[in-house]
Amino acid sequence: MNAQTANQRDPETNELYATTTTYGARHLGPYFKTIGEVSQATTANYIRQRLGVVKKTTVTKELSALRGFLAWYEEQGYVEDPPVVPKPPRRALGTPFAVRRRGKPTELTREQVLAVINRLPEYSASKRVSPFPVRGRFVVAYETALRPATLDALSVPQHFTKGAASLTITDEIDKARYGRSLPLSEEARAALDAIVPERGLIFGCHDYRDQLKKAAEGVLTPADLATFAAYDFRHARITELAEQGHLTGAAFIAGHKKVSTTDHYARPNRRGADRALKAVGATGFRAPTANRYPPKAPSCGSQPGRPSIFVRRRGLEPPWELPR
Repeated sequence: MNAQTANQRDPETNELYATTTTYGARHLGPYFKTIGEVSQATTANYIRQRLGVVKKTTVTKELSALRGFLAWYEEQGYVEDPPVVPKPPRRALGTPFAVRRRGKPTELTREQVLAVINRLPEYSASKRVSPFPVRGRFVVAYETALRPATLDALSVPQHFTKGAASLTITDEIDKARYGRSLPLSEEARAALDAIVPERGLIFGCHDYRDQLKKAAEGVLTPADLATFAAYDFRHARITELAEQGHLTGAAFIAGHKKVSTTDHYARPNRRGADRALKAVGATGFRAPTANRYPPKAPSCGSQPGRPSIFVRRRGLEPPWELPR
């Protein structure tokens, strides 16, 4: 954790522990500063402090990272007898992190998705970074319903080669560790073939918010535009497949190991009802003829605001003459 010990580690380990590991860079390192400051007492204080800010599950993950630090230091011979890292109190719940979340995803129709994607530029136009594909990425994002983080990690030749009919999703790049061979639609394959490099990352990690917002203006309402995000393409695709009854296929494409997870995307809505009626088609009933007779008077004593005569005869309602 201190600079002297960090210089004794190989560069890859330094990068992992000091920069990319959120727990080490943001919490463990600033709190303990050096390995010598790690003890059962200081760790217990750390636990109490963090439980006042975040939930118990987060503290548990941070302590697991700390144990990993200590195990590596012991393995390399930097410490002989590392302290035992205690667990959070059994009944502790912690404090939910007060962060403003986006809320429900913006519901997009297929027509809205196509309109937004077609308005995107083919490549970025920033002078600060090398051009990267924009429209092709979101064609693939919608057609495959892959998570943004998975799209960022796709590379050649590990996950795709030009002309291939499927993507090889490995456990390492999937949130649920669901490795699979993902079939590609004609649109997704054409987009990938047009932009894949000879080797390396296909898309990489970039900021697409400005391009998306500009493309969505004029397509979405101001209310939808305020909550619109790239992840909504994934929701739109999974919802479309789920509403059409392809739950098992939608689950496989989305990377859901349980169909019950995918079922949450198929909520009752008017759009689904319209699709269902359109899919069923005409029933073939003979339409009734126009009404050639005047409407009859209400029968059985049923008049607006007055109880039925059968109800009154059975003593269920008082006579009309009595106060009601």
